[in-house]
Amino acid sequence: MGSGESRNEVSVDGPGFGEFPGPTAVRPVPPGLRGARLPVSAVAVLGLVLVVAVGCYAVEASADCRGNADVTLQVAAAPDIAPALVRAIDRFNETQGAAEDTCVRAVVRPTDPAAMTVLLSGQGAAEGVERRPDVWIPDSSLWTFLVSTSPRQGRPFQVRGTSLARNPIILGLPQGLVDGLKSRGVSVDPSWNLLLSSVPGAPGGNGDAQAVPPELVRLQIPDPSRSSVGMGALVIARQLLAGRPGQEEVFTSLVRTARENLVPSVDAEFRSLGNRGRSRHPVLLVPEQAVFAHNGTRPAERLIALYPREGTPSLDYPFTVTTGDAVRVKAAGLLERALRVQAAADEFLEAGFRSPDGRVTQGFGPFTGLSPRPPRQLPLPPPAAVRQIMQTWARLTLSVRLLVLFDVSGSMRQEVAPGVTRLQATARVGQSGLPLLADDSELGIWLFSTKLEDEQDWRVVVPVGPLGQRIGSVTRRQLILSELGRIQPKRNGGTGLYDSVLAAFRWMKDGHKPEMVNTVLVFTDGRNDDDDSPSLEETVTALREEYDPARPVQIIIQGYGPDVSVAELRRLTEVTNGLVQIARAPEESKRLLLEAMSRRVCSPRC
Repeated sequence: MGSGESRNEVSVDGPGFGEFPGPTAVRPVPPGLRGARLPVSAVAVLGLVLVVAVGCYAVEASADCRGNADVTLQVAAAPDIAPALVRAIDRFNETQGAAEDTCVRAVVRPTDPAAMTVLLSGQGAAEGVERRPDVWIPDSSLWTFLVSTSPRQGRPFQVRGTSLARNPIILGLPQGLVDGLKSRGVSVDPSWNLLLSSVPGAPGGNGDAQAVPPELVRLQIPDPSRSSVGMGALVIARQLLAGRPGQEEVFTSLVRTARENLVPSVDAEFRSLGNRGRSRHPVLLVPEQAVFAHNGTRPAERLIALYPREGTPSLDYPFTVTTGDAVRVKAAGLLERALRVQAAADEFLEAGFRSPDGRVTQGFGPFTGLSPRPPRQLPLPPPAAVRQIMQTWARLTLSVRLLVLFDVSGSMRQEVAPGVTRLQATARVGQSGLPLLADDSELGIWLFSTKLEDEQDWRVVVPVGPLGQRIGSVTRRQLILSELGRIQPKRNGGTGLYDSVLAAFRWMKDGHKPEMVNTVLVFTDGRNDDDDSPSLEETVTALREEYDPARPVQIIIQGYGPDVSVAELRRLTEVTNGLVQIARAPEESKRLLLEAMSRRVCSPRC
């Protein structure tokens, strides 16, 4: 495309996009392919070869050492940078670096940063990682943030401030998608709005005229609990939404959407390129170097990099010392200095990484689909904020098992707006909360008043079960939406609150599922006024005696209107580590429901 075309056009040379020739162009494989990404099976073999090879280098180097003892530094490195790091450390080993009288050598082991984070955080050994290294080079400082803020982390841990490389997080658009958009005359604004486009009501979401049509694409995000790229997506979303109205609701919706479109890893994202069939084009959230390596293999489906105009965080490969031994710390310092020299930096550049200041190898060009211009760098949040984001992710993505009780006593007939009763407003709030739950979440609906079924104050409307499960010709989700649209108050019905809450608690405890957050959520507008119910003291005593920390069920009660006794409701909820909310208007009720849905962020103890 010519330089006079719009900056927002999908093009091979427009701002925000990488460069790429037509599909018939033939280019030589760039020299940086020494760092090309490989299938998972090949990576496993490569890891073994690297360990053996580096061990050999170390033995050869140690033959000429004159020190009294050897120090072999165990270096755990992110798999993507490990091949280039091995070449740099090979040079270090051959120079026979020494710390005082000690001969120093280093052995690199490609190590999953997520697994090493588990070990270094004091949470135990993860699969494939059982030994603490002397030096750790994860792909991102995000992992070091999680370690440094872990309450169980009590051993030496020092991030030295040396970043070995920079690897921006970008969006990878398949060549076929780009060609299709061009043929349809669709303009694309290089923006992180694409991250939010699948979330209704998000700023710059589906209503953005410059967004890629959502029916054409599906945004794939690597699992944030296993990938720094996925973690970066959550950080980006938080930064985009900061200070905007409804940011918590949008973030919660984004978490649900992301959960349903997760892939295990960046490698899995690339494998999906060949499995599209007639489905939507995958848009990949990936590190830039992965695109460099992928495109250098002349794949059937190439990627064009999209550099969001807002900027982006980068993977930074921090040099981290994880030993407290004084000699090993000095030896690590020697290695750190050796990895800062230009010869080592060139190894990372040739593998497709940027230098810490954003420079690239000459291999960046039309055949890579990348732009040599450094994107604007977005700073990472403080470590405590990153931990909070990941705690939110971890608990919001837990499946929820929720039994919702709706008060249908006579007072729920009172209007809160012209033509809208308390019960209708409450039911609509319940309907609005359904999109926040994934299909594997379990939900059920009970109604309560007095004597709804003979002498029983509650009635089961929809039994608890997976929202995606089919019940007849509809799903449970559809059935709940339908039932909430037609529930009616019981004329002259009282509020059988205590026995209904106790029955719901017992039912949820009996069917407790440890892999889920088990919650009873109650909507009511008044006090218990059923003389046949247990008293408040009897109900609280029963809840206290029956609450089992090994099978926790929390009770959350949302009161609506002036007749609610906060003190009484709080006594019911506090013994289960629950919560009381008071809504004075339908809009406030919706906000409080979101808070209740997010309660799993700190469940079972808040």
